Amino acid sequence: MNKIGVISISLVVAACGGSDDGGTTPGERAASVTISPATVATFASLGQTAGLTGQVRGDGGSVLNNVTISWTTLSASVASVSAATGSGTTVTSVGNGNTKIIATVATPSGARSDTVDVAVQQAFAAVLITPATVNLQANGTQQLTASLVDARNTALALPGVPAAAFSTSNSAVADVSATGLVTAKTNGNAVITASATFQGITHTATRSVVVATSVGQLHEVTTTAASFSPASLTIRAGDRVRFTIAAAPHNVLFDSNPPVEGDIGGAGGVPPGTVETRTFNAAGATNYHCSIHNGMTGSITVNP
Repeated sequence: MNKIGVISISLVVAACGGSDDGGTTPGERAASVTISPATVATFASLGQTAGLTGQVRGDGGSVLNNVTISWTTLSASVASVSAATGSGTTVTSVGNGNTKIIATVATPSGARSDTVDVAVQQAFAAVLITPATVNLQANGTQQLTASLVDARNTALALPGVPAAAFSTSNSAVADVSATGLVTAKTNGNAVITASATFQGITHTATRSVVVATSVGQLHEVTTTAASFSPASLTIRAGDRVRFTIAAAPHNVLFDSNPPVEGDIGGAGGVPPGTVETRTFNAAGATNYHCSIHNGMTGSITVNP
């Protein structure tokens, strides 16, 4: 009798889950997008920036990479976005107002989006006076402009911004009108101040005004490798000295009775070939030096 053995073979199929793409389930489709951070602080200056990123999740809850996010702004006149697509974008304040930044992804059931509110409200940070220097002869005039600006030196574009009020420290030398027109009267120095109060804050700015009754004589000082030539000068108030930098980089730093225009060069000096003129309106002893070369000094005696 033949016996037939029946062998049952069970096939076990193991299903393995997971993936190597940061937790994304294969075949999972985009379902939502979330912007981070969820809130953006009010922009206090125009040209200010803030970064946003978007995170896409699938219909199974996993974070999905390599999904296109589209970025838009409801009002480009208030805030702009640096990238139309990508995982993130940079928002830049353009004008005062409110808008929304929108991140959008495409899903099988239609577009899904998230929004962040953006507010731009310039804050009064300073008064800015132009031009930077004012040198006049007697009876000459110069119009000054004073602007109320934010922290990035952009003029405030807000309702109710007042005009700055001008004043002078010495009306005998230079007077100034309510609108900033400076009129020179006689030889000397004066300080023009522009002041304004806005948003409960007061800021002031000043501008030095030098008045010379006539254009003074021009004198020359040149540099060698480690000295000024001549090392000493005697001039009159209102005269000018032209410094010619030669042989090596130098600076000219004034220790006393400085000229109207101030020092020449910073710590690193200015290169050979630089020529700058300085005006000396105040009588007294002017001492100066080059900080790059020890012992390199000069002096100017300014007579009335």
